[in-house]
Amino acid sequence: MVVALTRLHSSSSLVSCKWRRDSRNILWDGEGKMRLGSQVTVRCMFARQGSGLRRYALLWKIMAFVQKLLLEKKQCTQREAYYCLVNNFTNQAEFNEALIEVSSLIGCSRSSLGICAASSGSIAGSVLWTEGQNAPIDCTQAGSTGKRIPGHVSEVTFTSLGARYIVVVEKDAVFMYLCEHRIWESLPCVLVTGCGYPPLSVRAVVKQLSTTLQVPVLGLFDYNPHGLRILLTYKFGSARMGAESHKFAIPGIHWLGLHHTDVFGTAQAHTAAVGGASSGDQQQQQQHWSLPAVAQSSLQQWTVSDDRVFRSMCVMPIFKVNAAYRNELRLLAGERVKAEIEALNSSEWDTVAKLVISKILRHQYF
Repeated sequence: MVVALTRLHSSSSLVSCKWRRDSRNILWDGEGKMRLGSQVTVRCMFARQGSGLRRYALLWKIMAFVQKLLLEKKQCTQREAYYCLVNNFTNQAEFNEALIEVSSLIGCSRSSLGICAASSGSIAGSVLWTEGQNAPIDCTQAGSTGKRIPGHVSEVTFTSLGARYIVVVEKDAVFMYLCEHRIWESLPCVLVTGCGYPPLSVRAVVKQLSTTLQVPVLGLFDYNPHGLRILLTYKFGSARMGAESHKFAIPGIHWLGLHHTDVFGTAQAHTAAVGGASSGDQQQQQQHWSLPAVAQSSLQQWTVSDDRVFRSMCVMPIFKVNAAYRNELRLLAGERVKAEIEALNSSEWDTVAKLVISKILRHQYF
């Protein structure tokens, strides 16, 4: 159980807390962002026995560490903070959960506590990255690995180099593949990856790009429940990440794929843009090709984790109001198999690049 502080009781050891792990206490505002409901529970900050004693001791350990950081006017990454307290925690995951709880109890973001996420994510494509007073970085020249996104991005600004789309991809491997193809030369765009479930810094970058560039944001994710859940994390935020999460929600992000037809094939011919592009006047050569199905050997059965994520998504309002999302969820559940984006390249090495360009030009996203 993770909590968000609402008020102190007359006894300083008790706090009233909002539930964050119960889906019944997750509400949705008019913009589709997640908000906590009114359900509360009373908890004691000074447990005297059992596992609760260790748990609260860990919270106080983190708060003491945070106080020291702030008094010394220092910052560190979440990973560095863990290693400073490594003798108190069993693993990084336990530290991360405790830090989220401390952030919620105090009522401020982790960056306000002097702790930022480690670099986890990359950006490339038609945009200039400027951090503070440093010289701008041309992200078209960032190589196949792109420009790494740091854990602290409050001083970063962006200048478009003619980008017409922002393409968010789930995995680093697919991001590197699209960078190697220099996809922005065929279709001016900015590529971003959060390497799986995105940290807040990556979501903050995508949010700022969307606000600054004012172009469509498109998401490309694996064909499985986790891939869809990652898309919805970008779209709505994540309740478990606390109060700071909803600030970086992007309700307007579109689902580019993978869709059911991307995995199981379609007789429809696709049109792909190939060749170079000049600024302001993209030269396109049209090429027709058939989209193949993913090889049966590349399909995998759902795991228990997939099933759990699927069931948690079924209660989300978007599947009640958006027919396209509801239909894709129905088809995904009906097949009960999953496929990774890279599996599309099993028949032809540049299939993924063709798929991305074709679907964007044909507006095959929703």
